[in-house]
Amino acid sequence: MWVIFAVLTVLFWGTSDVLFKSRSVSARENPLWLLAYNGIILGVCSIGYWVITGYRFSFGSLVTYIPVAAVYLASMYFYYRAMPVIELSIASPIANCSCMLTTLLCITILKQPVTWLQAVGIALIFVALIILSKGEPAPNSMTAETRKSYKIGILFALLYFVFDGVGSFLDDYMLGAQLDTEAVIVAYGLLYMVLGLVCAGILLKHGELRGFRPDPICLAGCACETAGQFTYVYTYAAGDAAIASPFIASFCALSVILSRLFLKEKLKAWQYVLVCMMVAGMFLLAIE
Repeated sequence: MWVIFAVLTVLFWGTSDVLFKSRSVSARENPLWLLAYNGIILGVCSIGYWVITGYRFSFGSLVTYIPVAAVYLASMYFYYRAMPVIELSIASPIANCSCMLTTLLCITILKQPVTWLQAVGIALIFVALIILSKGEPAPNSMTAETRKSYKIGILFALLYFVFDGVGSFLDDYMLGAQLDTEAVIVAYGLLYMVLGLVCAGILLKHGELRGFRPDPICLAGCACETAGQFTYVYTYAAGDAAIASPFIASFCALSVILSRLFLKEKLKAWQYVLVCMMVAGMFLLAIE
């Protein structure tokens, strides 16, 4: 059953990636915009889910989930900072290799078993991650400032890698030991909404909401992101994170394909090879 939810998550998040990237390079590249959009929409949907299902949500569940939500929300901020300055075809594979960290934490701390295929997958991801993050795809004619900006974008993608990997591990632990699926959905939605409202308040304070009109592209991206969040939680509830996390993370392959088709991004041949190594490693991690 978890495979169905995982496939839906891949489709939703791969699509939202491209939609957000198309807006992050516009005049409104402040990551607070995406955090505000996502937080408020996810919060409203989570409240609707809470009301419709009649779930008895407790304040204690909200408090319990705060550390996990904080790690996730920090990772989203870093990812949205990376988007405007490096290609999505680079940012998404680097960031979503976080599944490797999740798998390692599940193996070492939760004592989940690892196969030799998964070990090969970890090695492929690790090697490709190191080379891709140190590479310099920019032409020699680029200014020193642009090169510095690119390296900062890589750093933010790597920070997402760390925070999301830890967050996914904590999610698996919480779902298995302390919280059920409904509690996680509602708690994360409410906490993200608080962050979204704070971000909107900051934008309002700086006068960036003057003449505001909802961006249909951002709204579509948020709809996909929110739908993926629901299917993501159900994936983890039905399967082990050591297996489900790398399967879901392979949505970066869809992001690369869509960014090539719609954003006209082009990578060098060696970069495509490394991205393929990462995706292959993710699939190997997902083999039981």
